Amino acid sequence: MRPCPEQERLSGAPANVFARPTVWVEAPVRNGNGEVITRMRRPSELAPGIPRRLDDLILRCLAKERTERPHDVLVVMALAQSRGRGHSRENLSSNALIGDGNDVF
Repeated sequence: MRPCPEQERLSGAPANVFARPTVWVEAPVRNGNGEVITRMRRPSELAPGIPRRLDDLILRCLAKERTERPHDVLVVMALAQSRGRGHSRENLSSNALIGDGNDVF
């Protein structure tokens, strides 16, 4: 069954970027009743030792506004870099991943 137009326009890469960190950290709702958490806890509050850059990246992925979330390719590249695989692009900078995003979006 195809989703209604309102739901369809909200699907896609930004929705996927939002969904992945909920598996890593915690869902943005609680009590099973749809109550939205107003302030997401930093992942490092739940698991001390998470690097600051990864902490910031996860929070950006969980941004309520889909336009504030990083592009899915940048998330994959950042995670690969954090694991030492060395994937990069010439214009990829730490600001692109954890800054205001103006140089990427």
